[in-house]
Amino acid sequence: MSEPLLDVRNLSTSFVNGSTETTVVDDVSFSIALGHTLAIVGESGCGKSILSLSLIRLIPDSARTRGEILIGGEDLARVSSERMRQIRGGKIGMIFQEPMTSLNPIMTVGAQLSEALKLHFPDLTTAERQQRVIEGLRRVRLPAPETQFHRYPHELSGGMRQRVMIAMALACEPDLLIADEPTTALDVTVQAEILSLLRDLQQDTGMAVILITHDLGVVAEFADEAMVMYAGRIVERGEVGAIFSDPQHPYTIGLMGSIPQLGNQDRLLEIEGTVPALSAMPPGCRFAPRCVFAGPRCSDQSPAPREVTAGHAVACHFAPLEDHA
Repeated sequence: MSEPLLDVRNLSTSFVNGSTETTVVDDVSFSIALGHTLAIVGESGCGKSILSLSLIRLIPDSARTRGEILIGGEDLARVSSERMRQIRGGKIGMIFQEPMTSLNPIMTVGAQLSEALKLHFPDLTTAERQQRVIEGLRRVRLPAPETQFHRYPHELSGGMRQRVMIAMALACEPDLLIADEPTTALDVTVQAEILSLLRDLQQDTGMAVILITHDLGVVAEFADEAMVMYAGRIVERGEVGAIFSDPQHPYTIGLMGSIPQLGNQDRLLEIEGTVPALSAMPPGCRFAPRCVFAGPRCSDQSPAPREVTAGHAVACHFAPLEDHA
């Protein structure tokens, strides 16, 4: 991979409640270059969304973040709040998970998109801002953008609201776009349209994309690399082709076995047990209580990520699993 745009090193995020500290994102490291798409995969509650919010410092004041978030030579974990506001929207755009709750219901679409331009381009006139917003809505293929400029979020369909969110995230032409479950609650046809739009926009701009999802079909369709999270940690990372054709972590194998195959009548693979509570993580490997390969050291030694093939890293004591099958 070329020189990274974003380089995250040993990032951890914890929530503090009195004397109790609960770690939600635990020692995560990764990087991404311009033009690439990295998918962060995992079931609900694994820490995907908190990781994305940590990258742009939108976590609550009760949270603590450790580690480095490097972009363009700056460590976002340590820049001032004022500088961080310039970076959000400027260098990094964000599509939030639910467009109906992310958009302000009492402001028109045009007014909401204009806010970002006011912050990052204060010298633009009102007419210039309106023209740029309309062009942005046209860019995301929203029909009749001049009309949509004056409409409120409740007057738009789910797919149209998602397009508004994408236009808002790209208003200032960021180098990195973080898309948190961008196709959630949309029907299959609209999902395909949104993914196609994101792909075309990435090709036009050369931006990097971090795609957060639990939908493995979306990962296969859209991403270059995949990073699998379990209970706040990265358990496997590699090119999408390698992850799908040769998964090496037992959790990833379980996820792949849960994908329905056309014409296959066999029962889908089930991962027995449940995800541990964030406040009661098991020692050692967090997947050990559910793992068919687990041995004594898995219960007291946390496995460090290591490469099983070039660019394919796994945090498992038994990887590569072929040696232990």
